Amino acid sequence: MSRLFPEKLRVLLAPGEVLAGGRSIASDPAAGPEPWQGPVAALRGLEWTKPCRVTLVLSNHFVRYAVLPWSNGLATPVEEQAYLRHHFAKIHGERAKSWSLRASEAPPGAFASRAPSTPLSWKP
Repeated sequence: MSRLFPEKLRVLLAPGEVLAGGRSIASDPAAGPEPWQGPVAALRGLEWTKPCRVTLVLSNHFVRYAVLPWSNGLATPVEEQAYLRHHFAKIHGERAKSWSLRASEAPPGAFASRAPSTPLSWKP
């Protein structure tokens, strides 16, 4: 491994398991108020000896999706976020107001997703 070409590590977070570097670690999805907190706690318990580039893959258990009708009246990113937040709140209730939302760039229909808005920071 070199600084220019660090090793790559793929990490999969699932409700009851973390897959990382060829290892499978059991996790408790009931370890916190959010189901992803158990897998993140398990991931924090791992020791890594070398720096690497990490690709984090979240299980669909932690992500919510919606296909929304696009509106050409949305002129700014702030308006787009308000539009997404409105539709996700209609589907998932008040808890959706704190979610981090993303949408595809291809109208006429927007494919939108939500992932945990709490940063999944991790220091090996």
